[in-house]
Amino acid sequence: MEFVFDAFRIDTDRFELSGTGGRIAVEPQALELLIHLIRNRHRLVTRDELHQTFWEGRFVSDSALSSLVRAAREAVGDSGREQRIIETEHGRGFRFRAAVHEAAAPAAEPARPAPPAAPAIAVLPFDNFSGNAGNDLIADGIVEEITAGLARFRWFTVIARNSAFAQRGRPADARRTGAELGADYLIEGSVNREGDRVRVHVQLIDATTGGHRWSGRFDLRFDGLFSLLDRITSQVVGALQPELLDSERGRAERTAPAERTAWQLFVEAQDLLMLPGREANARARALLGQAEAREPGAARVHASIALSHFWDIAYLWTDDRAASIAAAHAAARRAVALGPTDSWAWTALGAAKLFLRDPAGAIADMQRAVALDPHSALAHGALALGHGIAGDPEAALAAAATARRLSPDDPREPIWLNGESMGHFALGHFGEALAAARRLVERRPEYPTGHILVAASAAALGMDGVARTAVARLRDLQPGLRLEHACASVPFGDPALSALCLRGLARAGLPGAMPGAGAA
Repeated sequence: MEFVFDAFRIDTDRFELSGTGGRIAVEPQALELLIHLIRNRHRLVTRDELHQTFWEGRFVSDSALSSLVRAAREAVGDSGREQRIIETEHGRGFRFRAAVHEAAAPAAEPARPAPPAAPAIAVLPFDNFSGNAGNDLIADGIVEEITAGLARFRWFTVIARNSAFAQRGRPADARRTGAELGADYLIEGSVNREGDRVRVHVQLIDATTGGHRWSGRFDLRFDGLFSLLDRITSQVVGALQPELLDSERGRAERTAPAERTAWQLFVEAQDLLMLPGREANARARALLGQAEAREPGAARVHASIALSHFWDIAYLWTDDRAASIAAAHAAARRAVALGPTDSWAWTALGAAKLFLRDPAGAIADMQRAVALDPHSALAHGALALGHGIAGDPEAALAAAATARRLSPDDPREPIWLNGESMGHFALGHFGEALAAARRLVERRPEYPTGHILVAASAAALGMDGVARTAVARLRDLQPGLRLEHACASVPFGDPALSALCLRGLARAGLPGAMPGAGAA
């Protein structure tokens, strides 16, 4: 369906706004607002209705709705003074004023080829080096489970098992095999068993060059076939996911900027999102906007846009926290709508609900993300943070341990270090909380929450010098930070824990008023 009004056109199938100059970049939630107002243009749409529609009844400030309406107006050249397109009835709601013509959306242009999709992976049959044909079952089972595990990681295409198994017994030639299977990457390996000891070697090969990208060795004990397969699959798939993205980033860098595909723009943005810098984060969001323009239906792109807004909030880079939360929530909702089986999309939506102070909803979404991809370190790591905030410290520590086991040297580790530190702090394990927070600061020196957790944990241990140093660094990063602001950065679900954290910050020299307790 197309809605045509004024000098603009909205294609609801493509989720796209265009004007006389072509496609117009617009935040997903602002476009959703325009569509909602148009579909209800014959009546007043109340403010309460919009709060329920866009924030599912959760409390957000009126400034979030005002920012959303302002973004929608700006996209169509309107303003609060003109109200040419969107009219405000003060205190009540909004009405769509422009005349609207409805039309069927035009068919896609068949002559224009689609941009290249994300790369494809084939898991080849593993060699059985044990000298016992009975262990072929282990080798084949590992291949099947790794194939299924990678398929849960929706960012890549995984070649069907039967196609890959047709390569069994053929001479190894990565380029030929890749071309025959239509695969950009090949995974091959071997299994050796001696008694109850099993050793598995795995290699990731770039099928376009024949070069090795990564190799790993895994030593396990055989305590049953299914247990062995579960453990080796989680370790291999957890290790492969970041390696594949890193390899794709290298390919993107070797491609001229003007020739990069939506996927390559997305991969380049992933690398920037891992850099703790305001400019890098803004650059990542710009690249994701370009990727979204070339591939509008990619859930992974919208989930990553949400992440860029999360960093603005977490690093205190935003001048309008409510608007950033609204933008993150809108992008995450769009990601889930586009990719209901994408683990990353549900992780992003859960994170948005944490910022909306809905820990129960956040945990439910993050648990769904884990169920969709149990080998995702990111899904488990985000769940660790969610449990830390929701007040379930044991679950936070368990999820953080799983994330670390799946991806021991992951650049996203600060996410689960945050949850780990909060979990230990909640249990009164202040030494462990301090160790995790120090590791967090080491990985992300500009992350304010890390310094807050260092200061609070050190203060609880009576290490006042360490606490004061952490607060001094925190004030270097955010000169205007006060106690009342720090409460939002470490939102413990238990008010007693929040008070303990804030008392430690006050003792270490952070100025401001303790919430509900007068001046610090």
